Amino acid sequence: MPISKELEPIHEQITVVLDGLNNLEQSGKFNEDDVRHWQNKLHHIDERYREGYIEPVRQHQNQNSLLKDPYEIPGEAEVTEELNRAHEIVRKMLERIA
Repeated sequence: MPISKELEPIHEQITVVLDGLNNLEQSGKFNEDDVRHWQNKLHHIDERYREGYIEPVRQHQNQNSLLKDPYEIPGEAEVTEELNRAHEIVRKMLERIA
């Protein structure tokens, strides 16, 4: 499913974080500070995603009676899956450090 233009900036930010985490993980050389850097970026994306994108877009779409599903923003499931994947990578990396 294509990602709505409203979610595209969030998708791009998540992609940057996922690329950074994957590169760090593949290097095999990382410490807690390295992982926390990406975790903080992910946290900020989470906040903006929830507060700045989803609710305003959903409210706008609910006003449009032509929508097939007023509760799903195009690409929302994909963005949520990417966020979950990034969080899981962070969790696994922190477990390896501990």
